[in-house]
Amino acid sequence: MRDMGLEHNMNFLFNVFEVSMPGKTLFCCLSGGEMREDGECYFTTLGQAALNTLAAIPRGSHDLIIRELKAGGKRSISQKISETLDYAEDGMKICFFGDMAGDLDGEIMPVFNLQKEYLVIPADEPLWGEG
Repeated sequence: MRDMGLEHNMNFLFNVFEVSMPGKTLFCCLSGGEMREDGECYFTTLGQAALNTLAAIPRGSHDLIIRELKAGGKRSISQKISETLDYAEDGMKICFFGDMAGDLDGEIMPVFNLQKEYLVIPADEPLWGEG
């Protein structure tokens, strides 16, 4: 984050959610990024920070699903997200990533029934990659 001119003691809000479903609670984040031709996931700086924040949540399991979302195709974004949420087991963490400011802008948020609450997790060294 410092490479963006942001200070360590600043507060940030990332798209990290607790998702309650019948019989399970999941933890999700939305991250900017892409799957490149080499098969590797590449995240934007803020996308990586959201993923790090998700991973740092002390609740839930350590199991993580990383799911790329792309507009188009046979299934809608809503269907792709719902399928992933249905597949995940209780306590799992899911990172949905893709072109959040482009093709996915306005497509993802309606899928989640968001409440007007947020959790503040104090910034500490591991979230900033300074172990």
